[in-house]
Amino acid sequence: MSSSSRVAVVLISSRSSSRFGSGFIVAHDGQGSYILTCAHVITMVGGASQVTIDNQPDCQVSLTACGLSMGSDLAVIYVLGLTDRPVLQLTPDAEACRAVTISGFKLHTPQSQILRTIHALLGDQVYLQSRGATVRTPAWDLLIAENDQLADGYSGSPVVDRQSGLVLAITSHLEQEGRRGQAISVQALRSVWPNLPPHIMVH
Repeated sequence: MSSSSRVAVVLISSRSSSRFGSGFIVAHDGQGSYILTCAHVITMVGGASQVTIDNQPDCQVSLTACGLSMGSDLAVIYVLGLTDRPVLQLTPDAEACRAVTISGFKLHTPQSQILRTIHALLGDQVYLQSRGATVRTPAWDLLIAENDQLADGYSGSPVVDRQSGLVLAITSHLEQEGRRGQAISVQALRSVWPNLPPHIMVH
């Protein structure tokens, strides 16, 4: 991921707790920006009313779409401003063994987070099914490079194809102490956000 693209990644934190996650800008309109993340990140920080973006205390945030009711761990929030920041485009054209980068926030000190890019490969395609949900969400296993490690704050961060620079998936879970994980395929976003602007997704 290029340095300019990393500017599209944002810190999602809480007004009322120390919880945080990651997200990234996917579109602008005349006044604000649409940010894609995991639904559990929004829930974890206390809901959209408690969200702050990049520690801006006066940011105005609203929930545009959320997949929790259908068993999909994706959410889109809208924030006024950030229109000078770049956007990341998405593509459903993913395949196993694709080299990817993941840029997200992790705890640096008890009072700060650090934005760091790690390297990985897409593993097998898998399907996530939440308790009580009848819909299976397409996802990918993440095979993290030997010297890198996923951390809790990476939830919501983009999984970017190293060759094209397009987002293939959204990091959602870690396992094996961050040596592996899962990421939700961008294909799942269409069911969560029916009014998805067409220019966000490319082939």
